[in-house]
Amino acid sequence: MGLREDDIVGCMLGHLHAGKDHVTLLRAWRLVADRLMPQGQRPVLIVAGREAGGGDAAKALAFDLDLREHVLFVGEVDDVSGLLAAADLAVFSSRRECFPRGAIEPMSVGLAVAGTDVPGVREAVGEPGAPYLAPPGDAPALADAILRLAHDPDLRARLGRANAELIRSRHSGEATSWVYARLLVDGLAGRLPYQVTDTFRTPSW
Repeated sequence: MGLREDDIVGCMLGHLHAGKDHVTLLRAWRLVADRLMPQGQRPVLIVAGREAGGGDAAKALAFDLDLREHVLFVGEVDDVSGLLAAADLAVFSSRRECFPRGAIEPMSVGLAVAGTDVPGVREAVGEPGAPYLAPPGDAPALADAILRLAHDPDLRARLGRANAELIRSRHSGEATSWVYARLLVDGLAGRLPYQVTDTFRTPSW
């Protein structure tokens, strides 16, 4: 399936297993296609990630939902940056996360994210991205979040810029060095344990 210039391309990064909940994502994407196709836009979802026990079920559901023209399973990808460059937005349907790389990597290159409202994802997207999170397992709500981004290129661009800056401020070499320095100094001073997430605040100097 080749991509067209006017396609709305979403990407989902994550191993294919039950915890990532590709089932809800595919049901949401069916709703997205039903809304966009009559408007002359074809939504295409690129699903990237290695098989981890849920690939066959996901592919079977995509077939049952008649998504063959709307979903592309590409397996494990070496050139993640190239894949993200082809996308208009990222989606992330995981039911639970601590450190959601599948959301953070797209954010780092300036993509907006529609995802699930679970603690790790909410922390990753921060206040700007919170309105585009849906309850886990809720396909209509996830579809609505995707559609709000799909309909508004300017919104996607603004949110993408905010996402890239957020990731830079939290996960750059400078920010990470500050985290480890705080942990080391506080550990030596006997001030641990404490709220470790406080260390992710940008230093004032």
